Amino acid sequence: MTKCRHYCRRWEINSLPISLIWGFYNFIGNIAFIIVLIIFVNDALTTWKLTIFSTVVERGIFFFPKLLVSLAIFGFGWLIAAGAARSIQKTLHRENVPRALLLSRVIKGVFILFFTAMALVELNIAREIVVIGFATIFITLGGLAIVFAALTGKDFANKVRGTEDEEEK
Repeated sequence: MTKCRHYCRRWEINSLPISLIWGFYNFIGNIAFIIVLIIFVNDALTTWKLTIFSTVVERGIFFFPKLLVSLAIFGFGWLIAAGAARSIQKTLHRENVPRALLLSRVIKGVFILFFTAMALVELNIAREIVVIGFATIFITLGGLAIVFAALTGKDFANKVRGTEDEEEK
């Protein structure tokens, strides 16, 4: 604890509580301990000629960076989806589009689905299923857009023509 205070004074980190800094150092130390422990267990398994278990440990070690990258992709995707949905909802409310909240939530769901699929592809989990799912979803969204345009296209075109006529006058 005294080393923590020494470093806090040295780096001028007086605004953070010491327990928070000590907890962060403890967390980093625990991660280093786990890494060293896994390396020693893997070497022990190799020395005992238990190559099956050693291979499993090695694959597990190589899986963790992919897991971290996929979690980062999913997290950033969630943030992007939330920001896009909020922006789209504000824009649709400003334009007096009915069911703006529903449309923004559907778009948020599509974004989350897209980034979830990216995370699954990064993990090499069910790559073919993700491709089939994407094709199905985008074909369905395209079909829904065509139906929506066919149902509301005439009203929308009249609304656009009406605003153009008013601007010309």
